[in-house]
Amino acid sequence: MHTLYSLITYCGFVLGYIIFLFFPANHSFASSTIQVVDDGGSKIILDRPAKRIISLAPHITELLFAAGAGEKIVATVVGSDYPKTALAIKKIGRAGQLDYESILALRPDLIVGWLSGNRKENISRLKNLGFKVFLSEPGKLEDIAENIKKLGILAGTEKQANKAINDYQNKLFKLKLKYSNKKQLKVFYLLWHKPILTVNSEHIISDVIKLCGGVNIFGQQKIYTPTIDFESVLQKNPDVIITASTGDKKPGWLAYWQQWQGITAVKNNNFLWLNPDWIHRQGPRILLAADRMCRFLDDVRSKND
Repeated sequence: MHTLYSLITYCGFVLGYIIFLFFPANHSFASSTIQVVDDGGSKIILDRPAKRIISLAPHITELLFAAGAGEKIVATVVGSDYPKTALAIKKIGRAGQLDYESILALRPDLIVGWLSGNRKENISRLKNLGFKVFLSEPGKLEDIAENIKKLGILAGTEKQANKAINDYQNKLFKLKLKYSNKKQLKVFYLLWHKPILTVNSEHIISDVIKLCGGVNIFGQQKIYTPTIDFESVLQKNPDVIITASTGDKKPGWLAYWQQWQGITAVKNNNFLWLNPDWIHRQGPRILLAADRMCRFLDDVRSKND
């Protein structure tokens, strides 16, 4: 009996030592680190939730606030103006031109960059300086919710992030339910007029068009924001032309297109201009642009019936 008790005690000691060796106390049988994969495919690992965050794009600032991490933003870039409290946050340059001295002085434990909007050399330099950099590039409407989720995890604000995600997903579901089976219309998104720029199918704007029952006529282009010529637009003959305009005012340069009555969209005056802060930012407010676009395409369908 005594021998059996000694054996059990000894085994317990050995097991305890193994647990101590392979599972230190601060890991509690599982890694205490925070891990997520960003939109560039890189794994971001933090020892603890980020407390000092720098945002390198306006849409990222909006995503961080949606994730409940707005109070943790110590700096952002010019153009970050939503929500209004973001206006008071220190600016460290523009998306394509950063003030490294200020960034170093701020000692961020997380920097959130824009995969397609920040210069690659800037992101590489930040990583070489030892900063943790999460890259954001939602390509689909569902990806916005995923970005909010991951930023909430990195900031330790999952509870707030989940509320924002549920609200966003409910709105998106309602739009899908209402417009997913609508008659398709050919859509030309005019990103810029001189030169003529548009978006391909990988761009989130193309996903908004798809949501509304539209077909992006230049979706098959290989370049993310390709430059095209007028003849290509004429040949594809869109039913609708959509662009963005500050102040919700009709862009003056749209008058140039009025001479091309051979285009269905021009002939029927099917022009729509959207708030650029809604449609050009990969944040939750893009659903405001989606709602307006979907209703406009429905109006066009009604005129055609």
